[in-house]
Amino acid sequence: MAEPNSSEPNNPIAPADAHSARGGDANPPHDQDTARNPWGLNQAVLLALLAVGVVMLFRRFGVEGMLSIGLVAVGLGFVIFIHELGHFAVAKWCDVHVETFSIGFGPAIPGCSFQRGETTYKIAWFPLGGYVKMVGEGAESEEDEDDPRSFRNKSVWQRMAIISAGVIMNVLLGIVCFIFVYRTHGVEHQITQIGQVECASPAWIKGLPAGAIIDRIGDSSNPFFDDLKYEVSLSSSDQSLLCEWHMPGEKTNHEVRIRPRKEKDDQYPVIGLAPITSVKLMPPSMRKAMRMPVTHDSAAANAQPPFEFGDAIVATTDPNNSGQVTPLASAEGSQYYEYFRRLKLLTGRPMVIEVRRQSEDKETTTNVAIQVPPSYHYVLPGLRMRMGVVTGLRENSAAARELRARNLSMGDDGDILKWLEVTDNAKHTSRYITAPPDPNEPVPPGVTRVYVDPTRLPFELQKWADEKKGDKIVRVKVLREAEHKARAPFPPKNDVIQLAWDDQWKFDREVPYSLRAPLAIPGLGIAYQVDAYVADVDKGSDADLAGLKANDQIKAVRFQTANPQTDESVSDKWVEIDPKQPDQWANIHWVLQRADYKEMSLLVESQDKTRTVFLVAQQDTTWPMADRGLVFMPATTIEKADTTAEAVRLGMRRTLRSIVMIYLNLRAMITGRVSLKSVGGPIMIATLAYEVAGQSVYDLVLFLGMISINLAVINFLPIPVLDGGHMLFLIWEKIRGVPASQTVQAVATYVGLLVILALMVLTFWVDITRLF
Repeated sequence: MAEPNSSEPNNPIAPADAHSARGGDANPPHDQDTARNPWGLNQAVLLALLAVGVVMLFRRFGVEGMLSIGLVAVGLGFVIFIHELGHFAVAKWCDVHVETFSIGFGPAIPGCSFQRGETTYKIAWFPLGGYVKMVGEGAESEEDEDDPRSFRNKSVWQRMAIISAGVIMNVLLGIVCFIFVYRTHGVEHQITQIGQVECASPAWIKGLPAGAIIDRIGDSSNPFFDDLKYEVSLSSSDQSLLCEWHMPGEKTNHEVRIRPRKEKDDQYPVIGLAPITSVKLMPPSMRKAMRMPVTHDSAAANAQPPFEFGDAIVATTDPNNSGQVTPLASAEGSQYYEYFRRLKLLTGRPMVIEVRRQSEDKETTTNVAIQVPPSYHYVLPGLRMRMGVVTGLRENSAAARELRARNLSMGDDGDILKWLEVTDNAKHTSRYITAPPDPNEPVPPGVTRVYVDPTRLPFELQKWADEKKGDKIVRVKVLREAEHKARAPFPPKNDVIQLAWDDQWKFDREVPYSLRAPLAIPGLGIAYQVDAYVADVDKGSDADLAGLKANDQIKAVRFQTANPQTDESVSDKWVEIDPKQPDQWANIHWVLQRADYKEMSLLVESQDKTRTVFLVAQQDTTWPMADRGLVFMPATTIEKADTTAEAVRLGMRRTLRSIVMIYLNLRAMITGRVSLKSVGGPIMIATLAYEVAGQSVYDLVLFLGMISINLAVINFLPIPVLDGGHMLFLIWEKIRGVPASQTVQAVATYVGLLVILALMVLTFWVDITRLF
């Protein structure tokens, strides 16, 4: 948040002991305050608290962490200083008597207050902003009316210049920070190549595949991923964005129009794309946050020799010849797509991953061959969940012409997949059923009925497709709404639907990475939900022994995460499942596969009674998984200016875009297009600042530039108490010829103060709930 007030002396948040230098007293204000109040005792208490805080921070973060915290404090203090310096310099230029120049609010830190000429300069205890106190600003005494150096006796244009100077200085600081980074180091951006596609998202429905490179999105050509997020998150509710893309190594461009989605669980509009990662493990600096550079309970965690932070993959087992290790082929500078293609082909088989490892002194590198065992899915023993409705159909797929997906705006709840039937090369037919077998339902001769959990169904069909030669036809029986919602039958006669399998989606990475996302069968272009209801429990299994029964509803789940300081697991936050739309199990199952520890607590409602069940997931060796559990760094590129003129152009462009984006974000939050949960307050700012300070000085300078721009924009909002509110009153005075009445100004000030306090409470609350 911006400081509560940058130039308002009588703001209740500002120090109550603000000293008037009008009488020519040369003594610092805190000396007079000591005569009236026991500031000596208060200072001692504050110093003791500061000492305790420093010791606690030192024990928690060590010497390097304290240096980072110091850098952050100096950087944020400098941003505030620049803002107040703008007010101060222009006030002096307009010959206004400035009494106090303060960084922070409250009493001065001992040794951080002095008087030079008519102005007291100080650094105060509470660093949530600062202020410049001028004679004649606010509800001053009548003596100020005759003071030619009083703020109120200056022209409207002069007062406008003084009020706007802080904001202008912050914008200029932001520009300078951006120019410096663009010219000296460059700005790091995530590459706009698709790494994963969320099942049933707008991008999935339009057929954007993993590995595709985005050439255009909306008004941005050759965008970086933050440009894509900018275009999507600030789109209007009825806007469709033009998207152009191509696959690596191809010259053919594809073009689609995508309308972003904004649902209850989306903090901002999305189209369902995640960027690629690199094939380099997290750097050594992440050791404090991660115990190892891989998922704790994963195949990679059992690799020999172990993976290390900073390892970069250069070669893997050749899928066509398991006895050879071959380098990764690079497509348009990215090895990501090739690496995951090989993982898919080597599913269920041990493999060698060769990495390039840097020595501790960073002077030499060596290649290390690492043996990695197969990876398998983790399941809750004996538990099968209920099949949900179809919620997505890929455009131009065979399924899109035959099935119905949920469309709540049209009153259509979608089909439910009852069974899917395939025939292998030996002419044997398997019927995969998604509900407990009905003993009264006849099974044709030569057909084997296989009861599968809905989360396993895509694997079984892909396994069949990989082995099948010739035409690949899947026969599908669905439950229409007539059968599960008592509506008129569609189509008549309840026919079995035949769908052609499409092999082009074999290497696609379609994942349910948001809470409400469904599962997908890529080869059919079908996405379906998995309900958080128990469909069936195997007798004698862990789920049965825990008391779980058919039709039990899972109300919430909690995972165990790794403590970076120890090998022990710690409980994460509860993930609540919407009781009105309990179709979130696909995402929960996906998160389980990537969780550090495979232990889950379930809040179960059974026969109107709620209880907690604890289960430990186990590997299912009949269900191999491609992913081996490595944690990669983002794939980035550096945008660097070759000349100072280009750096100025890039810095100005980034500044303008940042200002526009902040205002559009505020508008979107007011209209509900962007969730209030996406805002960040002092805790988030401090956390991000600490993180970037530990990376590089360029990241910190870039971050401070963004903070400076945010401070400028927020502080110039037309809210009384902020600079924008003062400017509003000055515009009123210029138009009307007389200032607003003291009553109007006082009421507006208190209203503005309430708004600022409410915003501060909101941002603190969002920060706290985000952390805990």
